[in-house]
Amino acid sequence: MSETTTLSCLVFRDLRPVCAVVESCVLRVLSEGEWGAGEGGEAERPLPFEVLGVEGPRAARQDSAPRSGAARVLVLGTDRGTLPLLIPGALTFEHFDVERFAPLAGRAFDASVFSGVITRDESIDVFLLDPNRLIESLEPCPSLA
Repeated sequence: MSETTTLSCLVFRDLRPVCAVVESCVLRVLSEGEWGAGEGGEAERPLPFEVLGVEGPRAARQDSAPRSGAARVLVLGTDRGTLPLLIPGALTFEHFDVERFAPLAGRAFDASVFSGVITRDESIDVFLLDPNRLIESLEPCPSLA
């Protein structure tokens, strides 16, 4: 009997695309210290994920692959933790709690198996993910040294 995962969606405003397929990529969750290490203001802080690699034909056609701090990441909370999803297009975080990522620091997630659609509810867009498509792949994060 397969294990089920309960997903909860975070809500974002100003999501441009009406649908999205997650690119094949590997994201490393930064530690709270790494994410908070910045001299500038809030807007200059990097996203709490580092893109370790992008694969697949869609990524190969891109002019430039996402770099650390440049990827757009949607975060879904599950009963097993928090999962990062890379989606194309611009988005603005409605709210963000970096402490939720502390237990995941130093882990890499293969996001190639995720897909979903963005639906519109008045002025708020929500990314919905089918739990049946959830396949989790956790690997130790490569050392930065």
